[in-house]
Amino acid sequence: MTVTGTYANDVAPVVTGGGSINVVNNGAHVAATQTGKGAINIVNNGQVMAATNTGSGVMTINSNATGAVAVTRTGNGNTTVNATGSSVIALTFKGDGDVVYPKSSSDGAGINPYNGDVSYRKSSAQGSAINPNITVSGKNAGNVSPVLTGDGIINIVNNGAHVAATQTGKGMISIVNDGHVMAATNTGSGVMTIHSTNSGAVAVTRTGNGNTTVTTSGSTPLALTFNGDGDVTFPHAMAQGLGVNSNISVSGTHARDVAPVLHGSGSISVVNNGAHVAATQTGAGRIAIVNNGQVMAATNKGSGVMTINSNATGAVAVTRNGNGNTTVNATGSSVIALTFDGDGDVTYPPSNAQSKALGQSQGSNSHINVSGSNAGAVSTTITGGGFINVTNNGSGFDTATETGTGTINITNTGAGVTATNTGNGVMTINSTDTAEVTVTNTGNGRVNVTASGSDPLTLTHNGDDDFTYPAPR
Repeated sequence: MTVTGTYANDVAPVVTGGGSINVVNNGAHVAATQTGKGAINIVNNGQVMAATNTGSGVMTINSNATGAVAVTRTGNGNTTVNATGSSVIALTFKGDGDVVYPKSSSDGAGINPYNGDVSYRKSSAQGSAINPNITVSGKNAGNVSPVLTGDGIINIVNNGAHVAATQTGKGMISIVNDGHVMAATNTGSGVMTIHSTNSGAVAVTRTGNGNTTVTTSGSTPLALTFNGDGDVTFPHAMAQGLGVNSNISVSGTHARDVAPVLHGSGSISVVNNGAHVAATQTGAGRIAIVNNGQVMAATNKGSGVMTINSNATGAVAVTRNGNGNTTVNATGSSVIALTFDGDGDVTYPPSNAQSKALGQSQGSNSHINVSGSNAGAVSTTITGGGFINVTNNGSGFDTATETGTGTINITNTGAGVTATNTGNGVMTINSTDTAEVTVTNTGNGRVNVTASGSDPLTLTHNGDDDFTYPAPR
């Protein structure tokens, strides 16, 4: 052992085995432990330092860093560290082979670390001889847990709370955290870039090979899962302001084709293995979607849970304006457009729809079924326990309002139809009329209307008797 320097008396060397320690200390306290036949050579002009070498290689450290420095080597290769800057530097190298820190651009680093103070770079936990890189800096660099498996790169600037980053494969994780706790996992070959000022917890997982870019702010938690290849950007360009208040989880083979928008304290969870999904939650409720079908638009404005499972090959649109739970199972090839107003739980299609006669009370279970080539031009409202079934293959806009426990059935191949039923009877309208048709029933009887021709038709029926138009001969 040889100890010299201005502060040679502030060195604690320990040698076990046939190794050696040589320290020149002109800085703060140095603790050096050599186990085995290797050697430790230190020139310290900076802050406190701890050096541990358990193998047969030579550990050489030159430091003028004003932050603490800790270097541990458990393998047999040579270790060379040049420490500068003001951040804490904690390095652990496992396995054999020579290691140099910081890695120069000429030895295969591939991607430049942040300019500025570098405080954490280590080999993989498996001791990979290709020397993967981990770089951590920032005011809270010491509160980072990076895990690297393979020859990827982790680069973190942490000025916030704890960051856990796991890179598996050849990809890269690049994080600037000025917010709350964060967990980032990247298992592919792409680059995951996260910039957070969010005061809520943030968790991002990517299992595919594309690039992942996440920008988040606000105060509520954010949980994102992206599966499959291709580049992903969050928030989606169509969801401006999303990061302001986010508790959103997106996954699936087509996770990148999801546009979630969250207003309030609710949450959105989408597993998208199908076409584009647009999900908008306003309020304290939740949207949970599993889409294996065509394009989907889901809007929940209440405090209830909207659950949609779709393998439909036609477009699906679901809107809920009340506070109850909404459950939709969408199948088939027709367009499905559903709007539910009012409170109470809703299930579509009703599990017992085949066994109940139309017009029977459905209790608090409001049912709306909209289809046809022009299903998007239908507006439906239920405020009772009734049922609305509209097939719109016409050119106009259909409006159906059920305020009782009755049923409205519309088949339209003409112009627009407006139907209002306030009772408990069944209203059936078949229209080929090329002009507007308006039918109102304020009673409890059955109403059957067949409209044709080219003139507008307006019918109002009061009372509990049955009504048929045109009147039977």
